[in-house]
Order: sequence, then structure tokens, then C-alpha cells
Amino acid sequence: MRILYAADTDLIGSLGYCHKNSLENMGHDLICYDYTRQYSKYHLVNFITRRSEAMLSRIVRRIEKEIFLLLDQHKPDLFLTIKGELFRGEFIRSIKTAYKIPVINWFADPVNQLYNPPYLLLSALKEYDYCFVKDSYFLKQVKLLSPQKYLSSA
Repeated sequence: MRILYAADTDLIGSLGYCHKNSLENMGHDLICYDYTRQYSKYHLVNFITRRSEAMLSRIVRRIEKEIFLLLDQHKPDLFLTIKGELFRGEFIRSIKTAYKIPVINWFADPVNQLYNPPYLLLSALKEYDYCFVKDSYFLKQVKLLSPQKYLSSA
């Protein structure tokens, strides 16, 4: 299976790195995109300029454009992300509509990560076909939004 995998896959020991190796060992063809590299720039710029919302919005649009280019180029069977904290609901919907592929989020952080950055909203999570979570409070929120499409990794 060809998978477009949006996660930090270069940091040895990270969840993204471990998933990448596991999926490749199972024979999947991975196209990796580290959207977190763009996001790290947001943190730096936020401290320097204090124009965080405008800068974050530009970074999010750039990330979305780059992912659409990868989708067009590689034609994956699945889109999988770790956290996806920058992905807006309309972006997830547009992937599902335009490419007719499942979109999955593996959100492995505790709930205190939910509102930082501001683009991660519970409403965006309902757009995913499946969402893996480990935080029991977060799982309750996901169940309320989309009771038929959740999986707990707890």
C-alpha cells in the first residue's frame, strides 16, 4: 500500500520514526512529509515578531499546498498523520473529496496539547476517517464528535 505519511520521521525514537520503520518493514511504500519543520519556524517567528496568527496561517497554507503536490505526484492509497495539529477540517475534507482516499490521524499526545496551536480544533478531527487516541478524556471528545469512527490506542 502506498501511504502519504505526514509526521516527523527523521528524529530517531520519535513516534513518526518508529511508525515509518514499522510500516516499511511490513512492505508499505511510504512517501514521508515532515510538516513539523515548517511549524518549528512558526515558534521562532512568534517570539521575534509577535505576529503569530498571520505567520501561522501562511505556514499552514504552504504545508497544505505541499501536501496537495505530493498527493498529485504520488497518488497514495492512504493519508496518515501523527497529530496533524495544523490540519484544518476543510483541508482534510478536500483530501477525501478530491483523492477519494482514507485519512487517518494518530493523535498520541495528551489532551493538554489540544489547543496549542490554535488550528487544532476538535471539530477538525471529525473530518478524519479514523482517529487513534490514547488519552481517555480526548477519546470521550472524539466519540462525541464522531461516535462511529474512533479507535483507542490506550
